[in-house]
Amino acid sequence: EDRPTVVLGASTNPERYAYRAIHRLTAHGHSVHPVGVKKGEVSGVTIQREMPASGIHTVTLYLGPVLQKEWHERILALKPERIIFNPGTEDPAFQQRAEKMGIEVVEGCTLVMLALVSIDRAVGEVFCEGEGMPRKDQVLYHLLVVSMDR
Repeated sequence: EDRPTVVLGASTNPERYAYRAIHRLTAHGHSVHPVGVKKGEVSGVTIQREMPASGIHTVTLYLGPVLQKEWHERILALKPERIIFNPGTEDPAFQQRAEKMGIEVVEGCTLVMLALVSIDRAVGEVFCEGEGMPRKDQVLYHLLVVSMDR
C-alpha cells in the first residue's frame, strides 16, 4: 500500500539516515517527497525545498527540534495521518500539538520500521503457510530473541 511520505531533512549524502530512508521507502513502493535545504536527487527523486501541497500520509523527520521549528506549521497544514520522530528529532511540545489535531505520533526509526515490515512479509510468505506451521508472531518473536542474543 502506497503511503506518500515526506522525508524532511533529505540529503544527497549516502552516510545520512535521511538518504537511506529515501532509498528504502522507494524500494517499499512508497511515493517519496524528499524535502531539504540543498537540491539534488536520491533514488531518482528530486529533493525539493518546499513541502508538497497535500496528499501526504506520513512525515518522517530527520531535523532536530531547533531546525524543524520553522517547518511545524507547514507539517501540520499537510494534515498527515502520521509523523515519525526519528531518534534525535523528538519535540514534546510539537508532538502534543500534532496529537491534539488527531495526527498519530510515532517516536521510532523509519529504517527499523521498514526492516520490520520486510521481515514480517518474508516470515509470512516463507514460514507461516500451511497447517502445523508456527504462527507469524511466534516466528518474529524467535527472530527477535535470536538477534538479541548476538
